[in-house]
Amino acid sequence: MIKLKEVIKNKSQWIELNTYIELIENNQDENPNIALDGAKSLLETVSKTILEDKGIEYVHDENISKLIKTVFDTIHIFTLLEARDSQSAKAILGAFSTITKHIGEFRNRHGFFSHGQDIQSNKFDRYLVELVISSADLVTSFLITAHSENLKDRV
Repeated sequence: MIKLKEVIKNKSQWIELNTYIELIENNQDENPNIALDGAKSLLETVSKTILEDKGIEYVHDENISKLIKTVFDTIHIFTLLEARDSQSAKAILGAFSTITKHIGEFRNRHGFFSHGQDIQSNKFDRYLVELVISSADLVTSFLITAHSENLKDRV
């Protein structure tokens, strides 16, 4: 979670995310199901924090893809882009909404904490957990950076 660590390094509001980062990194290899839970929770926490900061109401138990889409819709950087670039950027964000949807589905089926698992159940695939963690790192880093820029009244 190199990107996220760098993004939050000097942002005191986000310092508590280090707990999620440690949980994810410390469990990635030996307990990937726990890392999967942590990655999904990280996405939810960042999303809900941004929406709270902006005073935007949301359904607290909303599924992750709808929550992420709500946050993406609040990002004002698209007003600075030409129409064609804005469409492409929104398509990328749409793809990330789909990715987060599937992260939520993985977590619901395989997460260690989510719905309780048989202690002897299979570990989540190590390659897929890397993909989930990298995706969560990228999305949360982008959201925090965009949110920080919005708070500066970017024009």
